[in-house]
Amino acid sequence: MTLYLLLLLAVQVPTGWFIVGSIALVLLASYLLGGIFGPSPQYRISNPDQLPPNDPGDFLDLLESLTDAKVNRTGRFDVFTNGTSFYPAELEAIRSAKHSVNLEAYIFNRGRIGRQYLDAMAERARAGVQVNVVLDAFGSAGANRAFFRPLLDAGGKVCWYNGPTWSRLLRLDNRTHRELLIVDGKTGFIGGAGIADQWYTGVKGKPRWRDTMVCAEGEAVPNLQATFAENWLAACGELLVGNAYFPQISCSNQIAAMVVNSTPTVGGSTRARVLFQLLLASAKRTISIMTPYFLPDKSLTNELRRAIEERGVKVRILVPGHKSDHWLTRSTSRG
Repeated sequence: MTLYLLLLLAVQVPTGWFIVGSIALVLLASYLLGGIFGPSPQYRISNPDQLPPNDPGDFLDLLESLTDAKVNRTGRFDVFTNGTSFYPAELEAIRSAKHSVNLEAYIFNRGRIGRQYLDAMAERARAGVQVNVVLDAFGSAGANRAFFRPLLDAGGKVCWYNGPTWSRLLRLDNRTHRELLIVDGKTGFIGGAGIADQWYTGVKGKPRWRDTMVCAEGEAVPNLQATFAENWLAACGELLVGNAYFPQISCSNQIAAMVVNSTPTVGGSTRARVLFQLLLASAKRTISIMTPYFLPDKSLTNELRRAIEERGVKVRILVPGHKSDHWLTRSTSRG
């Protein structure tokens, strides 16, 4: 009997914990998948016939109110396509920095271009420039603290956004896909590209990734800086202030721009998504969309359908061809 009981304990206890652990993993996976693939908020516009014309007047005032974003009236914007264009421009901006360099990315990989960024930022840090880097803990997992040691030893700071800790276990789907570079608080780069050879030369014989970055100067840059400061605070617990980050801005170019924050609310809605819905609903002639991942929700699909059927809007959507880094997303977007 004693031997039987010992065997029972030796078998049953681990099995019990295995079952409990399995249930916990299933529940966690269900929670995370529900957050990613679950129902999204609806963005149905209550009175679409009362939308003001999409011109610089009342329509911009409406966008300001519903997205809680300021319309910046003066600015200059340069568009860079492909890594051979925007990487040299960003590196030149970093090397010319006098006060601060703030970089945020989902992907920062070790490689040829990653090393160039690391060397440029470390050199500026040694010169007394305040260098801050915040990277997504999953997307940039390959570029660890050891890789950034030259920058850290030079006085720069590197933090990882939303790393896998017990306190963040239920928020693992909250990633930063922001690709930002702000230099001296006066020049800002924003777009879709991270820091990796995939955008520069291609890797393993594959063609380089196609992407776009925009260089901004003028009144929009403090808003880009504030966007960076939001995730820097979340990742590092430090609130950035001072002239090194928020200097006085002057720009004579009369080009309007808005920086709309994409941070999700408790209910899952985002101001950026509100902006997209309003832009689609206000279109009168054409809608042109270029995206690597086209997975429209019900609200967006219905808005596109109304634009075509009710207003005769011409809709053009450009997505990747047969070469894509996410085959499942590519297949789904064509379904």
